[in-house]
Amino acid sequence: MASNYGTLTGLAYTMPFALFGLYVGKITESANRKWALAIVIALAASTMGLTGAVNSFLVLGAMRVMHGMVNSATNPLSFSIIGDYFPPDKRATANSIIHSGQYIGTAMGSISILMISKLGWRSTYGLMSAISLATAGLIALLVKEPKRGVFLTKLEKQKEAEKKK
Repeated sequence: MASNYGTLTGLAYTMPFALFGLYVGKITESANRKWALAIVIALAASTMGLTGAVNSFLVLGAMRVMHGMVNSATNPLSFSIIGDYFPPDKRATANSIIHSGQYIGTAMGSISILMISKLGWRSTYGLMSAISLATAGLIALLVKEPKRGVFLTKLEKQKEAEKKK
């Protein structure tokens, strides 16, 4: 397992994350972003929980691919919600805060290595899954779907209307 760590954490996760993220960006234009984000995080939690239960390296690799694909939706959904929550002059700060959360999450992923040495990899994945499920629940309860295009200029609204025709 240790000899394949780079493949499991890098290629098996990062490539699907990058490629599927391009597709998911289109979904944000029509989906209820709040519910899509809650569902995506719940699905990511499920892939983590299932990862801790597998007994096959091939299935473990497949779960990492699925986890990367599902997680790729968090960026476009989050940034789209922020775009409608905050006016343009506050948006850069809001995006920076949300983006720094991703780096905190990455740091927590590094801490998971310490957790694995204490709890084992299966229990660590189970714990991370439970935390992610709780996060999905909080998003479902606390985040409100903002009205789209509140901060668009008159010209931008006109272009949006033309696209829909």
